[in-house]
Amino acid sequence: MWSPRKIGDSIGRIVIAHPTEGERYYLRILLSRVRCPKSFADLKMINGVTVATFRETTLLRGYLLDDATQQVCMQEASTFHMPYELRRLFASLLVFTYPNSPRKLWLLFEDAMMEDILRHHKETHKESNARAFKQIDCFLQSMGRRLHQFDVLPQNSFDRLMEDDTREIKTEKKYCCFH
Repeated sequence: MWSPRKIGDSIGRIVIAHPTEGERYYLRILLSRVRCPKSFADLKMINGVTVATFRETTLLRGYLLDDATQQVCMQEASTFHMPYELRRLFASLLVFTYPNSPRKLWLLFEDAMMEDILRHHKETHKESNARAFKQIDCFLQSMGRRLHQFDVLPQNSFDRLMEDDTREIKTEKKYCCFH
């Protein structure tokens, strides 16, 4: 809740926020760096233009680091690791390092992450992509997250992609006989 300070012009206390909290985390960054904002809308304004999210504002103001470390990590791993391991690493990077552009990171290493799927399955590139995303989503589920929480692919693509059973339903089907 925004309430103007009665005495002085500084923020007295900002509650801590973890990067997994999304917009709340980016709001905290802005509140700690932007001098004398008047409102939440003021925080989202850059050069007279209002942007949609606090994350976008934080990126445009240059308060977030670029994804170079994740790219170097994936580049080194792609030299020595199998595609399955790269997909698992990609999921871990999404959860623990919060890349600014997950879609760009995916596109940079898509070929390396899908090499085995393309070689062993006689599928189109789109079908192979879906297979890889489903596996990455499974890795993310084991970490308490889902692929749709990250900006890796458009939301409508995710909905179509994940029409199959969730990991829990698949596990139950392995143990139970459905007649």
